[in-house]
Amino acid sequence: MNEELITKLIENRNTDYNSIKSTDNTKNNKDMKNKKNQSKKRKRFQLLNEDKPNVIKSLSQLSISQPLRKKTKNEDKLASNSNNNNNNKSSKYLKMPKKLLYHSLRVHLYYPLKRKKEKMFILTRLQLLDWQFCLNLDLHLYQSYCTEGRQYKTWPEDIVKMTKTNDYDLTEKFLNILVNQTQHKVDQCTTELLSQSLSCPKTLFLSHVESRLVEFIRLHHIDLIRKINYQVNKFKDLIRETQLFETLSSYSLTNEQKQVVDCLINIRQTQLETFEEMTMLEARIVCKSLPQSIDDLDKLILIDETLLNYMSTNNNISFKDETRQQYRKKIREYKRQSLRKNFEEYETIIEENEYLYQEELLKFEYELSKDIEPVNA
Repeated sequence: MNEELITKLIENRNTDYNSIKSTDNTKNNKDMKNKKNQSKKRKRFQLLNEDKPNVIKSLSQLSISQPLRKKTKNEDKLASNSNNNNNNKSSKYLKMPKKLLYHSLRVHLYYPLKRKKEKMFILTRLQLLDWQFCLNLDLHLYQSYCTEGRQYKTWPEDIVKMTKTNDYDLTEKFLNILVNQTQHKVDQCTTELLSQSLSCPKTLFLSHVESRLVEFIRLHHIDLIRKINYQVNKFKDLIRETQLFETLSSYSLTNEQKQVVDCLINIRQTQLETFEEMTMLEARIVCKSLPQSIDDLDKLILIDETLLNYMSTNNNISFKDETRQQYRKKIREYKRQSLRKNFEEYETIIEENEYLYQEELLKFEYELSKDIEPVNA
């Protein structure tokens, strides 16, 4: 090789190395710039976040509006208790699997419910109507408490437990808060129902669907309706009892009147005993441990084993199984009939005692009123 060639090759090699180095430097510079920008951005973000609470503090410290009235401890407790009481809980039947819920809705609405829009609409409609139904029941309960309590200056035990005070004015305030809150929720629910009705599919008749859904909800809330009615009647009975006790304590009873009071107590005791027996029988049916008198019915209706074996050998073995099944069905039906008779007897005894009690009580009240009127005159 010549010297010229060698020098040329060395020069070419140096130029290639320099070009690679320059590209690497430019890349490194770009990376450094990006990192710096990112760090600056982070710093700015941190500074902004650090400044935000200071700004909020400064704004809150400014006394722009008038100072709010300080709430007393009792009012705070009442508000917290009412908020805790009005927490919305979805009904149990709405928590069942969607397939089962849609199936029961199809059966009740007499409609196939195949389209997705129809399903979504009816499900949201059902939830809203259920919420409205429960709220209306609560509102009825609180309003009846308010009207009866204001008239007779007494409050039910469950409301007194919720307020945790025996003060008449505080319990009245608490009930007013409950009534206002539930009424507000009912209004909110009705507005939501109106807005939701606009998205009703053309394939559905809204009035028919809504009436069927309300009936569907009512059937699932029979226990709740009974509970609310029981609470209202219990409060009315309590008011009546207190009034009777006041009249009795302010008036000296004769021996005949004392006998009537004892008779009333005995009627109630017998009624409670029969009711306890009936509930015990219901519990035993649920636990599948029937009384001995009903279990012994298997021994009364016996099957002829010899005849059954003879018939099964002549014909076939399936005949034996069929006859045994029919025998078991007959015994079950006979047991059901005897249990029904027992329940009917219990119910008639309870009804008769109730009628007797009310009749005796009305007579006693009438006699008391006759004796008290001339004293007041």
